[in-house]
Amino acid sequence: MALNVDCEAKYSSILNFTSWYISDFQNLAPLALETMQDIQQLNISIIQFLVADNNTANVMWYQRGILDLNFEQSWIYFGWCFMYEWAIGEREVLSFDGDIQTLTLLSSRSNSVSVTLNKNEIPTTVSMFYGGFTLYVTIFLIGATVVVAIYAVFVCGGDVEPWNLLEVNRLLGHVWVGRTVLIIRSVTALWVLNSSRLEVALMGNGVQFQSPGLAWTSVILASSELLWLVYMANNILSPITQQYTPFYVVKSTVLAWFITAVFSLCAPQTYHASIHRTCDYYDMDFALTCSSALVEIGSWSRAQWNIYFVLASVAVTAISEMYFRPRSIPRPIPTLLLTSTSYFLLDFTDWYAHGHNIYLDRASVFLSGMISVKWKDFMYVFDVKRWCLYSYKIDPADHDEEPRIAKAVPMWRVG
Repeated sequence: MALNVDCEAKYSSILNFTSWYISDFQNLAPLALETMQDIQQLNISIIQFLVADNNTANVMWYQRGILDLNFEQSWIYFGWCFMYEWAIGEREVLSFDGDIQTLTLLSSRSNSVSVTLNKNEIPTTVSMFYGGFTLYVTIFLIGATVVVAIYAVFVCGGDVEPWNLLEVNRLLGHVWVGRTVLIIRSVTALWVLNSSRLEVALMGNGVQFQSPGLAWTSVILASSELLWLVYMANNILSPITQQYTPFYVVKSTVLAWFITAVFSLCAPQTYHASIHRTCDYYDMDFALTCSSALVEIGSWSRAQWNIYFVLASVAVTAISEMYFRPRSIPRPIPTLLLTSTSYFLLDFTDWYAHGHNIYLDRASVFLSGMISVKWKDFMYVFDVKRWCLYSYKIDPADHDEEPRIAKAVPMWRVG
């Protein structure tokens, strides 16, 4: 074996480097010893086929452990160099199981390859679908809220029931958006809360996963998006809970929001990665198709827990109100133009006139899924739920009532 001509220069450079950083290396000595023991247990070796005097008939097998202490001490330095190249991804370690023994060998060095991902190969259809629906709901609700504000300020002149305006999301969502779209938006919230954000970070010539957590503000906002499920549960149960509905809906909303946010903050979703290489033959022995690892960024079980939190919050608050308010008087139903949720959540306390006739300000009428337009002596009301147009002649007697009653829509005369 020929002596390397720059061997003296290499050792001189090593000596200068270790002398300068000797204090740092002393702190790393226990870790280095532990690493060496782990590598020796793996029994990683390098092999060479040696030929003497160009005699191909006399081929010798040369094998040496990369950290073989029984060999010359200078070999340890090169063994650590091999380990470093393995750590940064320039070499691989393969294990070959034979009939007699198992060989764990270090590969030759390979240069890193830079590859640009093809965006067309990254599936984004589902994300775009859910993101589009979320954007649609947001824009639609903003537009509908602006219409409610126009009715309240310019049409009604402020003569509206203020408590009804607090139900904008709950009423507009079901009447104008629809349950199907709201379910999709709720699924998006479940998706965000129960998925880890995974990024690929460059580490030397290799890469590693990094999972930055959601900020606490993002967790609280995402938890609030899950309240659409609460609204749907309230809407479905309102024909059963009836007069108890206005008492428990807010409590169920706050309880579900609180539990979901605390759960997500205290036990955030983390990704799970496992390494297990499995290979299948492709076209007999033409090639191998291998799967090396599995990375899970989402958790279906956590999403189920979020749904359980919502259902439990609604059930507990509804049953509690029924238990603690056993003598609550059922409401009469004087109109069939309102949904069950709208009728039991809207406040009619100060909107009775001419006996027990119910009036509703035009902003609340829009919240309930009806568009009202006044033209001369007639009021036209279009019900988007039934796709029907109603009209009635404005009664001069209404002008004798309070101004807010005169501007309101008599529900008993519509339909």
